[in-house]
Amino acid sequence: MTGKSAPKPTEVITSPSKKKTLLIIAIAFVIIVILALGGYFVKLNSTGSDLNNNSMTNAQKETTVNTENGKIVIKEGELPKDFPKDITIYKNSKVERSTEGQEGTVVILTTSDSVAKVTEFYKGDLKKNGWNSIESSSIEGSSFITAKKDERQLVITVIIDEKDGMTEISIVVGVAQ
Repeated sequence: MTGKSAPKPTEVITSPSKKKTLLIIAIAFVIIVILALGGYFVKLNSTGSDLNNNSMTNAQKETTVNTENGKIVIKEGELPKDFPKDITIYKNSKVERSTEGQEGTVVILTTSDSVAKVTEFYKGDLKKNGWNSIESSSIEGSSFITAKKDERQLVITVIIDEKDGMTEISIVVGVAQ
């Protein structure tokens, strides 16, 4: 048989593009787990169960969950009260939900603007607001941006929601590890 030999498994895993893909998948998985847990606690509280004196205010669509590691506040349609001022909320977006805890904050936004337009906005805006080590990558119509500032780390994913065709922006900010 002539031609190139098949790549060794270690060559595939260590290539920079494969590492970025795996990193994006890992971060997306973490975001999905956080949102799933948030949804679980919302459902748990809305059915009348009592878990460590948790509370839900129907008018505000807010759920507070007390855990061993501190309080988690889940809000529908609004930002956390202490959302960082140096992270701009995309101007043509709607806040869908947010989750805030001691380890960090997750905010989910939707917009009709393209993934490329949102990504370019955040790359420029983060630099303007003093964020460092800004890296981004795009894969098949989705993008991933990471940045650091002081002791904080920021991850922004921008994807198309196949259900409604809207662009979904996930902003995760927390203490750098």
